[in-house]
Amino acid sequence: MAHSLAAIAGLTYIVMGAIHGGFTLRDVFDPKSFTPTDPRVREAMRSAQLAFNPRANIWRAWLGFNLSHSLGLLVFGGLVLALGWRHSEVFAASPLVQVFTLLVAASYVVLSVRFWFWGPAVASGVAFICLLVSAFIS
Repeated sequence: MAHSLAAIAGLTYIVMGAIHGGFTLRDVFDPKSFTPTDPRVREAMRSAQLAFNPRANIWRAWLGFNLSHSLGLLVFGGLVLALGWRHSEVFAASPLVQVFTLLVAASYVVLSVRFWFWGPAVASGVAFICLLVSAFIS
C-alpha cells in the first residue's frame, strides 16, 4: 500500500509538470496560458531587458522560469515514482529520504496555496497526503 501511495504522488507531480510544461511551450509560440491578460503588459515584458543580461528580456525569462519549474516537477515526480514503485525499500528504510520528500512536497503545497490557484493546490495537497501516509505506514 505504501508503495502505491508514493507512486500516485509521483504520477501526480509528473502530470502537473507535463501540463505546466505543455502550456508554457505553447506560450512560446502562441501566448494563452501564462501571459498577462493585458497584451500591453506582455509587450512591456518583451521590451524590458534584464539588468545583468541585456540580451534577455522579462518575457523570455518568465517562459524560462516556467519551463524550469515544469522540469523540477517532472524530476521530483519521477524520483518519487521510482522510490514508490521500484525502490520502496529505500523510502521505507530512510527517514532522511522521507523527510526530504515530505519537505519538498509540503513546499509545493505552500507555494500553490500562496501563489497559484486551486488546481495545483488540490493536486499538491493530495500528493503530499499520499506521501505522508506512505511514510507513516512504511
